[in-house]
Amino acid sequence: MNEPCDHVLMRCKSLCPACYLLPLILLASIPASADLKAINEAYSAMNAGFAFSAQDVAKLEANSGSADDLRSHIALLAYYSVACKSLPVDTIKQRRAEHVFWIIRREPKSELFNIANAIDQIFVTGDRLADPDRFHQAAAVWMKQIQAHPEDRTIQKNAARFLELGDPAAAATLLRGLGNSRSVGFLYALVQLGVVARDYRTSDSVAVDDTVRSSDFSRQTLAELRQSSDAKLIGGAGFWMAVQGGMLYADGKMDWDYTTVSHELLQRALALDPTTVNLYAVIDRPLPKRGQRPPRVLGTSAEHLRSGRIKDVTPIYPPDAKAKRIEGKVTLNLLISPDGKVAKAVITGGPAGFAESTLDAVKQWEYKPSSHFNFAPAEVTFSLSGVGI
Repeated sequence: MNEPCDHVLMRCKSLCPACYLLPLILLASIPASADLKAINEAYSAMNAGFAFSAQDVAKLEANSGSADDLRSHIALLAYYSVACKSLPVDTIKQRRAEHVFWIIRREPKSELFNIANAIDQIFVTGDRLADPDRFHQAAAVWMKQIQAHPEDRTIQKNAARFLELGDPAAAATLLRGLGNSRSVGFLYALVQLGVVARDYRTSDSVAVDDTVRSSDFSRQTLAELRQSSDAKLIGGAGFWMAVQGGMLYADGKMDWDYTTVSHELLQRALALDPTTVNLYAVIDRPLPKRGQRPPRVLGTSAEHLRSGRIKDVTPIYPPDAKAKRIEGKVTLNLLISPDGKVAKAVITGGPAGFAESTLDAVKQWEYKPSSHFNFAPAEVTFSLSGVGI
């Protein structure tokens, strides 16, 4: 008897405890409407596929129920994207495409598209599995889905994700129609850097093509960024140029200085909206040294950040406010450096009279050290019964 699909997946998940943990970056990037349970299921299936052996794949593919099982398709797609090394490249391309097509046709709203990876993508160039013909075939399937569901914003967003490197102009049109300035900024950053392929497991940029960077579309997007007053668009582009450019330069995949443009965009974005604390982690970041990737900048929740705090300082209740029995809540955005210190704290709301006391205290908070920057919201509540942090 063939081993059931779920048993294969569960056995492989035991090889990878991280299957149960979503990347921190998702906490800040997934839409509010996302199904967290479904995201966890997709994430665990993907990690199971990364750990598959050829025997696991043979059992799963032989199971008659796998044809209609999204989790199995995700796991097999992950296997053929990363773990499969024994088959000819053309065979791997074909099998990857079969699973990509199935997901687009049957599950175009899958939460797989909310995970920071690139297994669902087919690249035109820059990767050993690049497959321009099947990219265009899959793009046409996405377009049919959009035509069949013209009001479905999720399908449009997921299609834009697929198109971003192979047809960035079409992806930008979809994202602009959704009013998603931050995602347009991310796309423009990839175009400015000339990115043509990403890591299937991590979604990091791994290959560039200077013809993309010098294209008419690249010049148009840079002109738009320099003329725009949209802080999310400009900041998103500047931030991701700094982050992805830093990785590419440190890895020896790029040999030109991207920091001039990224700093220009970041400075403009912060002039328009100084509350966007993640931008402060990269605004003055210099060109990295070869082989030394800059620290990542990850978003997390207020609760997760609070759980890592190892030093508290409670703000002093301003005497004037207390005498007048004024109460209120101060909200902030925090950027925590890898050493656990507060690199930046910016007030985003609350009574002005509490701002100075709040900042004086919050800047003294300390967190567990990590390998990356963290950014998250925080709040301090001033009540006559006490100050809550």
